[in-house]
Amino acid sequence: MARRGVDATGVDYAPEMIDLASQKARDENIPQARFVCSSIFDFEMQREHYDLISANGFIEYVSQQEMLNFFDRVAQALVPGGSFIVGSRNRLFNLISMNDFTLQETKSGNIDLLLREAVKWTTATDITDVVRGDFSPLQAPETEHTKTIIDVATRFQYTPFQLITLLQDKGLTPIEVYPIHIHGVTPSFQRMNPEIHASIANLLQAYARHNMPLLTHASSFMLHVMKGK
Repeated sequence: MARRGVDATGVDYAPEMIDLASQKARDENIPQARFVCSSIFDFEMQREHYDLISANGFIEYVSQQEMLNFFDRVAQALVPGGSFIVGSRNRLFNLISMNDFTLQETKSGNIDLLLREAVKWTTATDITDVVRGDFSPLQAPETEHTKTIIDVATRFQYTPFQLITLLQDKGLTPIEVYPIHIHGVTPSFQRMNPEIHASIANLLQAYARHNMPLLTHASSFMLHVMKGK
């Protein structure tokens, strides 16, 4: 965004990341890029100040209450008509991953509601066809997950409908859900045949925009919501 002449601020609590980003901005002569080393919960977000707020690789690492507090701050900080883009691990993908995550959903007793949501996304022609009805409860706060490539015990997962419902409560209207990392094969096949998986995933990603039937097969997604004018 800063390359396009937009004033942009990046926030991260890791000083190493801030140093890398700041050096990159200097090397590429991008004065509109500003970086702040801070927790987002300590960062002062001015009221109705931002046209766009983006959070990627974030909500899965904070508690659900912290996430809701963050959504409150986002809703207050956006200008009317401003956009919020948030990335999430896709809980619906557990339905087809055929691994420990699938077994966890079976044990949770929520698999029927997850399946119902998956069917809605697969058959709907418009996002408004999906954003009503019941949704599965959020994962338990004490949930521990099988290790992924990130060495943490808990990385929360959400369904698109769960996040849309929570954000609608904050006055933010859903605009688009964009599937990311679409799997044509199971993760076990992916590990044995990474090149085949990558070829299929890259092919499918080209069809991701406005293609909700691909959502359940995506291990993550980006959600675009907008504040009312």
